[in-house]
Amino acid sequence: MKKLLKQIGFISIALIIGLIVSGCIIYVDPPPDNNPPVVAPTTAPANIRTLRIAPQSVFVEWSSVTGAASYRIYYSYDNIAANFELAGTTSALHFTDDEWMPTDEGFYKVSAVNSAGEGPLSAAIPFLEWLDGSPLTVGAAFFEVGFNEITDVNQRNRNTHKVTLDAGKEYLIEWNDWDNEVDINFADIEVGLVRMSTGHFVSPLVDQTTPPNRFTYAVPVGAGGDYYIIIRKITGFHVPDNAVDYDIRIGEIQG
Repeated sequence: MKKLLKQIGFISIALIIGLIVSGCIIYVDPPPDNNPPVVAPTTAPANIRTLRIAPQSVFVEWSSVTGAASYRIYYSYDNIAANFELAGTTSALHFTDDEWMPTDEGFYKVSAVNSAGEGPLSAAIPFLEWLDGSPLTVGAAFFEVGFNEITDVNQRNRNTHKVTLDAGKEYLIEWNDWDNEVDINFADIEVGLVRMSTGHFVSPLVDQTTPPNRFTYAVPVGAGGDYYIIIRKITGFHVPDNAVDYDIRIGEIQG
């Protein structure tokens, strides 16, 4: 019996060798690895912009990085590399830092992160002190606003307007150049609404290419109080110092 099994084994091996030699058995390459190893991001976030949206708050935004799972935001008062500290981490493409005094100025850097590690830091982007703008009154006539002639388009080419809103009511914020005083491309202006007590946007920055330029906001119950209307100039037009540039108003929606 043992001899018979041994003979069968030799025959099987011989058959396999014969099939291989004759090409009847075809070797197939193993399937590709569908889960290649993760590598840390190799580029830093770009298009970083900062916006002072409340006395205690700075809003930072950037473009996405391929392979990033999250982003780390660093701050420094003096733009010395060794002095940058972690402000926070987010998976979004923006971050609001609420830890500032109104007169504070400083810098931010951003990096992309995934399970393999952290990518390079971006260039440092500055932010400046808080500047109070003229207050607005609900239902008042259009308020004429001018941007100052400032070269730092990332920072001070913005205006803030404080307004008091009642809980449970809905409001319309609209802006335009009704006086036709300046030729404006309204795609170059962004407008948003920030709740003063939190220093966070309650409506996103909106840019619109053609009038009417407006958005609405319904104030939640318990959220009445002071808000800031934030207007940021992006690019595209330049006006003399203190020139009247656009008109803005806010009104309560009835009914």
